[in-house]
Amino acid sequence: VANAMTIIRERHVQAQIACDRRVLAVYKQHPDLARLDQAIRTSKATLLLETLESRGAKPDRRRLNALEKEKEAYLQANKLPPDYDEPKPYCSRCNDTGLYEGAHCFCLLELLYPERSKRANLDRYPKMSFEAYTDRFYSDKAMMDKVVRMCHAYVDTFSKNSKNLLFYGPPGTGKTFMAVSIAKAIASKGFSVFFVTITEMLDVMDECRVIARSFSPDDQRRRRLFDQKKALRGSEFLVIDELGVEPLGPNTI
Repeated sequence: VANAMTIIRERHVQAQIACDRRVLAVYKQHPDLARLDQAIRTSKATLLLETLESRGAKPDRRRLNALEKEKEAYLQANKLPPDYDEPKPYCSRCNDTGLYEGAHCFCLLELLYPERSKRANLDRYPKMSFEAYTDRFYSDKAMMDKVVRMCHAYVDTFSKNSKNLLFYGPPGTGKTFMAVSIAKAIASKGFSVFFVTITEMLDVMDECRVIARSFSPDDQRRRRLFDQKKALRGSEFLVIDELGVEPLGPNTI
């Protein structure tokens, strides 16, 4: 998150620098506009002082109003945009703050996604996504079209209270592809996601059992297991792949 926010702040700074350069270029071509802006700033500062000194009495705004009308007429006459002196943010939705309506903006989520994808094990499948889907490998295209629509609907309405999904069928029918595509789409919306095969999950359970019985467990191994358990138990969307192919053992039924 820290690296992503650094990029967001750099975007904000770059937008302000670009704005300052644009204003200087406009002033060079339109010195009268530069004088008007300076007069408006001076008038606003004077009004502020008068307001503080008058203890609540309304100051005379006639000069400021006249200057602002003169500026508006100048901009129109010279076909200049009224926002020439405002920064143009990289993201107009959050104005390069990274936050929108109290939550992470899409621009921040886009920056966070690569690292989140790696932590979620989704980087194992770089070629799997809804965008990469094609029905040319399936004989029942109508059925796959229905499945894909259902998957998109699940993503669009996903919340922490969403129900589980179960994909079943013979090998090569797209179960892992759809599960990964859903996981990537949900991760891109800012939810925590974790992808694991059933064999990997059972290995974690076995290792936890061994660590619990050990008198002097390895700290590095214990921390790794703790992170894996945290991902398994704390993810808002957990994908367990290859369910049903696990070998019989103490963790299987």
